[in-house]
Amino acid sequence: MFWAFLTKLHDYTWQQIYDTGRKTDKTGFAYTKIPRDKYPDSNFKKSLDDQIELFELRVDNEKRVHGFRMKSIFYLCWLDRGHKICT
Repeated sequence: MFWAFLTKLHDYTWQQIYDTGRKTDKTGFAYTKIPRDKYPDSNFKKSLDDQIELFELRVDNEKRVHGFRMKSIFYLCWLDRGHKICT
């Protein structure tokens, strides 16, 4: 499942990914910005620049990946197997 997600991610442009989250009914990756305070406290989180915008992408109905984009690269920071970071 995760490899299929990565393959699909590779085939999309960033604009296409952003567009999956700009709807009432999100589709596909369901790009969603997440406030920093929703993430677990850790030295890693504290080390991230305040200007970094964190977001989640849908892997499937339950799983999400969280990270940020810098230029064309997605930096995966958290695996959220039960979609619990935002609940």
